[in-house]
Amino acid sequence: MLLFDTLKTIIRIYNFSDSHYHHTFIYFKKVKLLHKTPKGKLIGITSTQPQINSFVFLKDGKKKIGKIYDIFGPANKPYVKIIPLNDSAAESALKIREVFISNNNDKKRRNKGNSRKRFGKK
Repeated sequence: MLLFDTLKTIIRIYNFSDSHYHHTFIYFKKVKLLHKTPKGKLIGITSTQPQINSFVFLKDGKKKIGKIYDIFGPANKPYVKIIPLNDSAAESALKIREVFISNNNDKKRRNKGNSRKRFGKK
């Protein structure tokens, strides 16, 4: 049984240097869309706290709708403000009334400290 707020999808990433492939699990958090603001942003409600700048997809996980711009409201049922990529993406998402937030961002994390040991110093 799938949880209300999570859709589990398996994405296979093929490693061409080897003859095998690796499974990567990506979890999508469900967002129920409520309405579109006069400035064109989408407002939705979810059951878990997402990260800002997370990407938002349609149900199949292939079509990117936009990304999360703001999170507000109560912590157990937060509202999210989504910036759509374009008007057609926003309209298609509003027809379905349901989008999903990806938990893995494509951004590389920067090292915020000097974690490398210097030569001669410990």
